[in-house]
Amino acid sequence: MDDIYPSTREELQADVGFLLSVIHDETKRLNGDASRIILTGISQGCATGLITMLKGQCKLGGLSGWMPFRAQIEEIGTKGSMEPAMRAGVGGIVRVDDRF
Repeated sequence: MDDIYPSTREELQADVGFLLSVIHDETKRLNGDASRIILTGISQGCATGLITMLKGQCKLGGLSGWMPFRAQIEEIGTKGSMEPAMRAGVGGIVRVDDRF
């Protein structure tokens, strides 16, 4: 994802930070049960949700959405850290890295 424009990366980081704060607040309201939270999104919203799930430190209930560029996402997923972060609905393992 080195070809992401810097402004897009910054916007994505801001969106992920916002979602993590909402998840934190909602988890408090749910007495610490983040498994009741499901993120949804279409296209960039789904990508933002996926990155939020990977960057967050709680186990959410899931992610529902549609995202284009399946092959590219799978390729990125194979280049991350050695430990798989989660199984994603894109047919491969998505791994965490620090680019976001």
